[in-house]
Amino acid sequence: MPPPPPSNEKGTIASVLHSSPKHVPLLTSRKITPQVLTNWEHACRVYFKEKDVANAKKVAKVTGGLQDELVRDWYFNDADTLDALSWANFLKEMRKRWLPKGWVDRTLTDLLRSRQRDDEPFEDWVISIEKLNTLLRGTTAHLDNTHLRTQICAAACEELRILCDEDTLKDVEDYRDWKNAVIASDVKHLRDRLRILKLLGTKGKPTGGSTAASSASGQPGEKGDRPPRLTKDEKELLRKYSGCFTCRKFFVDHQSKTCPNGYPKGAGYRTLTMSNVNSTKAKSDGKENQKPRVAAVTDDNTASDGEAEVVAAVVNGSPLAATSGILGTGSDSDNSEYVLASVSVPHIPWSAVIHLLGVGYSDPLPMLINSGSTTVLIRESLVASLNLRRWKLPHPKAMGSAWADKEEVATEFVKLHVSSPNFAWSSVTCHAIIVPSLCSPVILGRPFLKSSHLVVDHNCDTIVDKRTEQNILDTTPPAPCPDVYQFTTDGSISAVLAVRERVEELARRDALLAENDAVKLKFANLFPDNIPDLVRLPDDIFHRFVLKDPHNPVKNPRLDGPSDGEFCPSGTRRPTSADGRKVSV
Repeated sequence: MPPPPPSNEKGTIASVLHSSPKHVPLLTSRKITPQVLTNWEHACRVYFKEKDVANAKKVAKVTGGLQDELVRDWYFNDADTLDALSWANFLKEMRKRWLPKGWVDRTLTDLLRSRQRDDEPFEDWVISIEKLNTLLRGTTAHLDNTHLRTQICAAACEELRILCDEDTLKDVEDYRDWKNAVIASDVKHLRDRLRILKLLGTKGKPTGGSTAASSASGQPGEKGDRPPRLTKDEKELLRKYSGCFTCRKFFVDHQSKTCPNGYPKGAGYRTLTMSNVNSTKAKSDGKENQKPRVAAVTDDNTASDGEAEVVAAVVNGSPLAATSGILGTGSDSDNSEYVLASVSVPHIPWSAVIHLLGVGYSDPLPMLINSGSTTVLIRESLVASLNLRRWKLPHPKAMGSAWADKEEVATEFVKLHVSSPNFAWSSVTCHAIIVPSLCSPVILGRPFLKSSHLVVDHNCDTIVDKRTEQNILDTTPPAPCPDVYQFTTDGSISAVLAVRERVEELARRDALLAENDAVKLKFANLFPDNIPDLVRLPDDIFHRFVLKDPHNPVKNPRLDGPSDGEFCPSGTRRPTSADGRKVSV
């Protein structure tokens, strides 16, 4: 058997070594993860098949490859019992003992929360979903092809999600054929998306984790042609005049981590000096003096409600202005195009439920998303109706005209925890200031958006959670999943778990009511109907003592003693019979 590589000694995750099917697979020392245990299981099956190992001897054959001291000690302490187990039951014991508690729920949560991005190939995303599902093999959380297909349809990008609802794909029964058909449609979807981006003259934004070098892919200074390292004087100039350390240009609005230009060519590069700053500034000043033509256009047709239509001008440099045949009047002028805009747009409404401590949840309530508000506000009447606990603010907060023309002072707040009506998304608990009156029951301001990692897109009217890329305004019900419970760590609640908790709460309530009726029936004689109501009882009397009459003397009890002559000479009493007659001794 080959020895483990030295690099494994410095790692934190165990690894599987199996150089030949004839050798016993080695599970090295360090932390065991679901992926490592799955790889070890596969290597053991290859060894069993090569050596034709009997079922009764499988466990005893491969446990010699356990190299971690704690795992070996666990095995040796109960070797006879473990060797007698079947291979499937032994794997269950391994997972139960050495994998972190709750790993099944966390893995299932990662699978159910995975969402496909618009620029992400469907094939790559599905492979990541299927790999997560393989880790759940042998557990009750493992998704079969039917449930996996349902989950993929629900979590795919919007265009593919609509495509999955069409009859052409619904009629495909085989999972592999269905996946190939969606992959083919996704290739066309990505091709059309790239064509639209090229038409608009924009590029797809890089995904998370991009660096200056990766964003400069294809630039002449990326591989072997980069300029020399920046000197101390060059760095000082770039810092002072808003420069970028990657493209080495002055007066730019980006940094090196998000540089879209890449490194300049190394050939012919000259050290940056103050003359470069002056020349760049002169060019920018010259561009500012060339004012583009901006026009204000009004519509002759007045709206029925009396509101005038307002038109905003799009000046030079707009990507949409390049498509002159699509927007505006079709003029050949490249200087300006015109886009109609409204005077005002409505607020972003949202319906959500409020978590009530120890009671459950409220009914869905209308709430207002306001990204311009610096606080979260809640109406005082709503606090009273839901019986929410009030907390004192550290310092009274002066409020402007949020609910009245004059200035008011707020002194109390509540802890607010909300979820979407289908419980597909939950927020982080935040503080909501109590106000006497409000245009909406709850106004969710920036503290709510910031603590829950929400990004408001005013163009698309969406509110997306950065952690899960989930639009909380989406009312699509969650995809069905098997009878397992999903526990999350970022505040979100599974719909299945919420339904279970609600059913158990109702069952406990019915059991308590039934027990209350049974106790009342059992002790009915102790609760007559003429007992006065509690509100009618005096509140200044706690107990009443009845004293005996002092004029009625207590008579001393008289004890009958032996009469004279009833004693024997020895001093003892003469015995008598049951009827009182004396008995001779």
